[in-house]
Amino acid sequence: MSKDVGLRIKKLREQLNLTQTEFSDKICVKQANLSHIENKGTKISLEIINKIISNFNINPEWLLTGDGEMLKTTSESPTTIKQPVPEIIYYRETIKGKDMEIKELNREIISLNKENERLRSENEILKAENGTLKKHEMYNIEDVEYNKNIG
Repeated sequence: MSKDVGLRIKKLREQLNLTQTEFSDKICVKQANLSHIENKGTKISLEIINKIISNFNINPEWLLTGDGEMLKTTSESPTTIKQPVPEIIYYRETIKGKDMEIKELNREIISLNKENERLRSENEILKAENGTLKKHEMYNIEDVEYNKNIG
């Protein structure tokens, strides 16, 4: 979700024809932080969200979810967010759950890769043994044929 909010902030900034430096000065953050928010989905604080909403008359619903219009209508009163929106809480919990799933899947991949390597090694050994058996069978057949011809 942070990535989506970051993309909406970038869209807002570009629509206002502001550079990252100009925009970041207006919300009192470093330009590098704004760049990370816009491009890498770095977490954004409630304080920064409120500054964007109040400084640029932005619809909080649009900023946080993408729903509604970007700009508030003039009849709307100023809005600040005093606590995390339920959607933010939901996404945070969802992300935590997905992180746990990813960690578990990574552990499983590591385990499967080790098992795969063990099986490849075992397969190579079996191939070598099979080649040896084929050579023995070939010699045994030749020995039997030779003994028939002699006898």
